[in-house]
This record gives sequence, C-alpha cells and structure tokens, in this order.
Amino acid sequence: GATVLNQNLFGFNDLSSVTTNASAFANCSSLKNIVGLDLSSTTNLSGVFAGTTNPVRFGTENLPIKLGTTAGDLSLYTLFQSKTNLREVHLDYGERISSLQTAFQQSGITTFRIGDNKLTNCTNMSGAFRQSKISSFGSEANPITFGNTGTNVSLYESFRDNTSLTEFFVTDSARINSFSLTFAVTGLVKFGSSTTPVGLGSTADNSSTCTFANAFNGVSALREAHLDYGERISSL
Repeated sequence: GATVLNQNLFGFNDLSSVTTNASAFANCSSLKNIVGLDLSSTTNLSGVFAGTTNPVRFGTENLPIKLGTTAGDLSLYTLFQSKTNLREVHLDYGERISSLQTAFQQSGITTFRIGDNKLTNCTNMSGAFRQSKISSFGSEANPITFGNTGTNVSLYESFRDNTSLTEFFVTDSARINSFSLTFAVTGLVKFGSSTTPVGLGSTADNSSTCTFANAFNGVSALREAHLDYGERISSL
C-alpha cells in the first residue's frame, strides 16, 4: 500500500533467498517499473500486484527479472490479468515457470521475452494471452520451445480474441497436445515459416496426438502455416 513508491531500485533487488513475495507490492498505485529483481528462489507470487498496482514494465531487455533455471516450481497464474498498463515482460530464463494460465489475459502486454526461450516445464497455457495486445510469440530467429518430454501442455484459447497477434514461432514442442481455439479471432498472419516451422515432432518423439479443432477459426489474416511433421495431428 505504499502509494508513493514509484520504482523498485531501493537497495534490496537481490531477493534470491526469498521464497514468497505474496502481496509484496499490493496497492502500490505509483509503481510502474519493476526491473532487475532476483526471484530465483521465489515460489509464491500470489497477489503480488493486487489492487491498484498496474506496472508498465516487468524487467527490461538489459535488466530482466531473474527467475533462474531450477526446474518448474513457479506459477504465474493470473499474475498480470487485466493489468491494462502492462507493456513489457522480460525474464532471464523460463524453465521454472510451471503455469501461465490467464497470466496476461486482458492485459496490455505487447512484448514477452524469455532469455533462453524455454517453457519446458510449463504445463498450463490456458487463456495465457487471451484478449491481450501481444504481437508475436517467439520469433523466426528465436522460437520458443516447450520440449518433447514431460507433462503435455494445452494451448487451449491461449491467444483467443487477440487481434494484435501476427506471428507464432515454437520449435521442439512435441508436448503440445492441443491448439483448440488457440488463435480464434486473432490477427495471426504467420504460423511458423519455411525456415522455422512449428515443431510438433513425430509419434516417435511423443505418442500423444494433437488437435487443431477450431484453431484458426475466424483468422482472416492467416497466410502461412508451416509444420515440421503431421503424424501427431488428430483433428483439423
């Protein structure tokens, strides 16, 4: 509730030993830029920006939020949901992220960058960027990977109703088992490219099937769809 606090560089950026930051910045109505924090031991971010706290930047390209590389034990569930001022999120690594469920739903996010481009332990992407402002997820040069071992992940409605989204690039992502309604009513133009196809993998990599039911429903801007393999596709 520190309503005058307007930046986070106040002498204790190193929170590497802190395990819970629940409600830490709740109702800090002037706090806009959160950069350089070390959250490598944090497992609880529940309500950290609750109330009137509406950040613009969570990390920058040069000072990303430090999550560290320990395997998946950090949920970003609803963390920035409906934070309309949010524009940028920069993380050093993504391996600790276990859930992005509705993390950025109805937010103003335009840029989402992970230093290692890995979401290899993320098991829930439901509604992650639905109705947000993000324009690209991964890039042709730096696609995001979900990996091909471990728990499957569904991208059900992950980007639905996001009219700003134009590009989607993931590779080595045989864990994905659903693109159902993922891009419905979005502005998606490129689903992979000839040089960086979307990496579904083959049945040899992962025995589960992958559905594309209604994946691109209402996506009139779509021009290209490139996949590495089609063996896992169960429904178009």
